[in-house]
Amino acid sequence: MSARAPICETGAAVSASPPVRLDDAGLVISRVGFGCASLMRLPSARQRRDLIAAAVDAGLTHFDVARMYGLGAAEAELGRALRACGQDVTIATKFGIEVSAKMRWLRPLQAPARALLSRSTATRTAVRNQRERFVAPRVYDVAKARASLDTSLRKLAVDHVDILFLHDPRPQDEIDSAALSAFLEEARAAGKIRAWGMSLDHVSGTEVLSRLPGAGIVQLRHDMLDDPTPRPKSIAFGVLSAHASVSRWLSQSPEARRRWTTAIGADPLEDDLLAKLLLAGTLTERNVVACLYSTTQVRRLAVPGAVMSSSLSPGQLDAFTRCLDDERSAITGLAAR
Repeated sequence: MSARAPICETGAAVSASPPVRLDDAGLVISRVGFGCASLMRLPSARQRRDLIAAAVDAGLTHFDVARMYGLGAAEAELGRALRACGQDVTIATKFGIEVSAKMRWLRPLQAPARALLSRSTATRTAVRNQRERFVAPRVYDVAKARASLDTSLRKLAVDHVDILFLHDPRPQDEIDSAALSAFLEEARAAGKIRAWGMSLDHVSGTEVLSRLPGAGIVQLRHDMLDDPTPRPKSIAFGVLSAHASVSRWLSQSPEARRRWTTAIGADPLEDDLLAKLLLAGTLTERNVVACLYSTTQVRRLAVPGAVMSSSLSPGQLDAFTRCLDDERSAITGLAAR
């Protein structure tokens, strides 16, 4: 997206996220990008615009969205906000998960509903476990890819997207591999996309990569509480997934909080330190080439800036990782209750 107006002034400027090259074609994105899955949680267009503007000012110039985010409304909202900023950015979107007719009528209610969900980890988990009831069966074929891409370009009001992902294909889903690969390469040759790949919700889903040869860019959920598992080179998302569980553990275990504070040299529950440690820890993973950071609060966009400006010492990060490893079972056991 090319510049069309002066960059937004939000007062949120921090150190820029350095660029990272993703593929042989020269696609470059900011090492920390902004994930838009929760964008429509904000109740007003002004708040959503200010959040995107603040992300740009913070150096997060790669934006990740999907056709189904915000029940189909997030792409248009992101496009409007980026046009208001007028800054050069990269955009990734996804196809393959479609919002069913059962859910489209709830679109006007999603902001207050998401606000309610944000208050309860248990409620969010219950809704996530039931979400398959609200999406159509997944079929990844040329017709769906073409229709979804054309809609995404129209909603975003751009002539191309930088990455088009298959949205979380699972082993049981239908993928028209040969025809779909040919279509995606044609879309790249036509300038509608610059690269394509797969965005996967769990490392177990990586087995589908072999069904679509040439899928160059992988995006994969990363939770530092998960057991270490070999992972492909990927863009990590969901990097703050462990935040609620670790916060709860430390809040309910004063002795553990004292141990962690002594080891790290600062209280992890103060000054957004826990978020900084989770983001920094993910970025140090060998196969993580870039991260997506998500928030609905402008002030928390200072977190990636602090991480990229090396405000954390290596000793702090090492101590945090040891604490997390030592108490992983207790933390996940509490989260499961």
